[in-house]
Amino acid sequence: MKALTLVLVLFSFSSHAAQYLDAQQGIQFDYNEANWEVVPAGSPDRPLEAVDKTMAERTLVTVQRKIPDDKYRARFSVVLDPAEKFKGNESERLLAYQKHAVKFLEGQRFHIMDSRTVSLPNVKTLAFEVMANQRDFGLLFRQVAILQGDSAYLITAAARTAKFPVYKDEIAKMFDSFKLLPPVKKAAAPANKKGK
Repeated sequence: MKALTLVLVLFSFSSHAAQYLDAQQGIQFDYNEANWEVVPAGSPDRPLEAVDKTMAERTLVTVQRKIPDDKYRARFSVVLDPAEKFKGNESERLLAYQKHAVKFLEGQRFHIMDSRTVSLPNVKTLAFEVMANQRDFGLLFRQVAILQGDSAYLITAAARTAKFPVYKDEIAKMFDSFKLLPPVKKAAAPANKKGK
């Protein structure tokens, strides 16, 4: 009877654990599929963000809560932003990008609560985190930006301010499990042989 209980517990746990993997974009993270769902690009359930249409178009993935809170679904998204204009060594580029990101958020009427350098458990490069609220929408944001080559990966969680503490642990697991994967090598096109 004890072995049966263990199997049920493992089955129960694995039925809620899911992994998002996009080898082409080189990203991977875990989420709880009992509460969160991937929203396909172009879906009516994934409207262009009110914050910035361009950023919405650069979104690689959005995972949202299945059940909305006051007509808003908490979400976790990954956006790929060009960062080639930020020059210098790794820490100089990160600082310059951080100033750029904070200025952008302030221009969108975000109140910056905290901005600091961080590291994610599965990412080897430096990153920074911004905690901000958007009072117009009653939302709290946590964003981690990772510079990789000429791009910045913006990983963002947003929820109603009152609900953010409720989802905090699930959101933390998504951030902590986030990985940048090695680029996928595209197969070379076959050589065009000319017949004689």
